[in-house]
Amino acid sequence: MDELTVFVFEGQELSVRCRRTELKENIAPGVYCDGYDFVGDPSRDLGMIHFAPGCRTPLQLVLEGTLTVEKHVSGKGWLFIERASGDAESHPVGFNGESGLQVGVNIGDIMQWVAANDSELVVAEVCYPPYPETPNRYKNLS
Repeated sequence: MDELTVFVFEGQELSVRCRRTELKENIAPGVYCDGYDFVGDPSRDLGMIHFAPGCRTPLQLVLEGTLTVEKHVSGKGWLFIERASGDAESHPVGFNGESGLQVGVNIGDIMQWVAANDSELVVAEVCYPPYPETPNRYKNLS
């Protein structure tokens, strides 16, 4: 995938600059993340997470950060969230051509993205504060 220079978030076109690419093995088999900084805005950063068909992130417990926003970009799959309150959410994305799901996750929530078996999946994760400032943001549960 080409390196991004602009990311649309909350209706605004924002300039971004690539920071790092984590190896597939660092996230999960078939899953990798390109990290971006928002130009002129050090309060947040962006992870573009790419999934091969049928691949998934581990179940992740959110431990740190003010807010993490999960956003569907392309492809088909699901975002599963178990809220700290115990409420469970399932968000199918891309199956009927829809895109743009945007959901906030908070400390104490558990989440997992899963790509459909017949589709790649690309999602965005906007982290407040930036991920490098919260290196223990997530705890992998599986």
